[in-house]
Amino acid sequence: MKYMKIIPAARLAARKQPKNVPIMLTLSQKKTAKDVPIKWFVDNEEMAKPVVEEIALRKSPQGEAARAVLDQLKQIKIQAKIDAQKAKEAAKLAKLAPQKNAQKSKPRDSRQDSDNCT
Repeated sequence: MKYMKIIPAARLAARKQPKNVPIMLTLSQKKTAKDVPIKWFVDNEEMAKPVVEEIALRKSPQGEAARAVLDQLKQIKIQAKIDAQKAKEAAKLAKLAPQKNAQKSKPRDSRQDSDNCT
């Protein structure tokens, strides 16, 4: 009797072959796989995306999983762009903050003090 060798999702994710795409699609629907399949799709997007897009055209459970993965990848890209924009704005504000503090700490002109006393 032959026994199937069970490979953990994390170990399977280390393999970068197009034939693993359907397996990772199936795993993406399993809660026990956590985020390993999505990370795999992000890391192997160039190789996996054409296969996933082809599978997404099918009207089957795996086609639904492929469409869900494509949506998740799109959301990840959008979130990455938003995070990059926020980091850019934060860096810009951090540059401006020391300049504003330096302007506030300048000593007053003595003429302004004498005007207030009269």
